[in-house]
Amino acid sequence: MIDDVDAILSLHFSSVGRRDSLIWHYDKRGSFSVKSVYHLAYSLLENSSGSDTGLGVDGGDLIYPSWRPLDNGFFKINTDASIDASRGRVGIGAIIRDHEGMVLASCAQVIQLNYSPVLAEAIAILKGLRFAVESGIWPCMIESDAQVVVSMINSDLLPLDEIGLVINDIVDLLRSLPQFKVCFISRKANMAVHCLAKLGLSLESDLFCWRRFYSLSLIKFSL
Repeated sequence: MIDDVDAILSLHFSSVGRRDSLIWHYDKRGSFSVKSVYHLAYSLLENSSGSDTGLGVDGGDLIYPSWRPLDNGFFKINTDASIDASRGRVGIGAIIRDHEGMVLASCAQVIQLNYSPVLAEAIAILKGLRFAVESGIWPCMIESDAQVVVSMINSDLLPLDEIGLVINDIVDLLRSLPQFKVCFISRKANMAVHCLAKLGLSLESDLFCWRRFYSLSLIKFSL
């Protein structure tokens, strides 16, 4: 019963008013199977506090050994999520940089709900995009070390579960950003924003930071 309450409270509501549908939310495609039940039981045994989402790849499969800037005049945003299952918290981090690697804006946010690793990473990308748009900084690329989520966004086949709702919102938002790319990056090259996501777990209110004309502004407020 408690798990059901947590599941209801952690539901993501679509920003574009999509219709409800019946799904088995322990499967990526929303379909019930014995295999999905097995994976559910295994994940419950493996559940631990303060853990990373672990959706990237091993060190032997690294694609980029370090963060790489874009061409002159273009911006890039990196996002990440961290989970503290014992306290029912998700930390979100986002960093926007220019072509020289200068941080133009960053944020660390806390969500006091229980999210799965995949959903947490998808929420991080969505919040990162909204943060960029609301800051008036229009990046042309977003990078995440959650390979599963990046593949979902770039796929024509979206899951029919709560993760699918978030992915749909991301895709809808990306339509307003022409020639925008969503790319996978290794954890090693995503460490700066990973630290922000970890910071989010300890916050009582969200932290936003903007750099304008070489001056730094910090704003804290509760949502």
